[in-house]
Amino acid sequence: MLATGTILYTKDGRISSNARVLNYVNQCYVIVTDQNNIVYLSEKDILHFYYLNEDHSQLHFRLVNKDDRRYYVRIKEIVPVME
Repeated sequence: MLATGTILYTKDGRISSNARVLNYVNQCYVIVTDQNNIVYLSEKDILHFYYLNEDHSQLHFRLVNKDDRRYYVRIKEIVPVME
């Protein structure tokens, strides 16, 4: 069972955006997408459309705000800044 607050990273941005688990009701997960859409999905559907954050902990993501919307940006490499 997925915990409330679990971040879901989309496998294909053309189909869905990143999301977060809000609740579990009537054998379905209630999730909210980055576009603030509320969606009800089974665990099977979630695993089909999303990566779970614990499965991709080696990837680095950053939350950015743009045009009053929130986006998760995948960072390929983190390089220290020399001052």
